[in-house]
Amino acid sequence: MQICLKLGRHCIETASKREYEHLISQYFRASDNKRPAMEPVINALSFFLENADFSDLRARMERKGTDSSAMAVLKVPDLRFDQMHIRFSGQDFHPVWKNIVRD
Repeated sequence: MQICLKLGRHCIETASKREYEHLISQYFRASDNKRPAMEPVINALSFFLENADFSDLRARMERKGTDSSAMAVLKVPDLRFDQMHIRFSGQDFHPVWKNIVRD
């Protein structure tokens, strides 16, 4: 799954929150047969917002200028949320998870 995030004048955290809020709004307006397709995207964004260390991501991503067309893609392989990463400016950024204990 891929989720496009419009960075424009916003950091990755704000862009993710805006997309999440937009999807929640759309979810409650959607017909019952369209909601199941939206749920994995909402769940992925929720996981990302709750668990990613955004201070670390902002520091590593270092946006270049304030290009209003800047996009990042949140990639979620096989719905494995802890394996998601961000594709931005030709590079992959793997979030540091602040609430996940690994073995």
